[in-house]
Amino acid sequence: MNIKNQFTGLNKVIRTTTILISFCCGLVFSSYAEDQTPDLGIDIDLMNFMEETNDSLTSNISLMNRDGALEDVVLLNELFVMLEEHFAEIGDYPEGARLAKKSTTLTAQLNDAITTDNYNNATKLGIELSNACKSCHEKFK
Repeated sequence: MNIKNQFTGLNKVIRTTTILISFCCGLVFSSYAEDQTPDLGIDIDLMNFMEETNDSLTSNISLMNRDGALEDVVLLNELFVMLEEHFAEIGDYPEGARLAKKSTTLTAQLNDAITTDNYNNATKLGIELSNACKSCHEKFK
């Protein structure tokens, strides 16, 4: 006899009680589940702005739009410096601090590549920057 037949063979009171107990246990266990996403005190609008700016940078690099790419990379560098400082202030998140530092370094390298019109290197660095952003978002978003 399979589980479905065993369960439907129970009288209505026992079946209802079993369902209610299972539901209550699920609620209790879910209320005790630990939230895996820490609250870092970072404004989500700022993160979205940084993501949009990174998308703009990628587009400007692919179009070889030097002025637009430089504007984006300078802004991103400033924002990543702020993010680095934020992680240093709150402590306890070495992975976030490492990714922010890596992103600051990448934006400085991107600035050099764009300034010298080395768009092949800028493309590679841009991909690496996007991957660093993605890693941070997966960890903290």
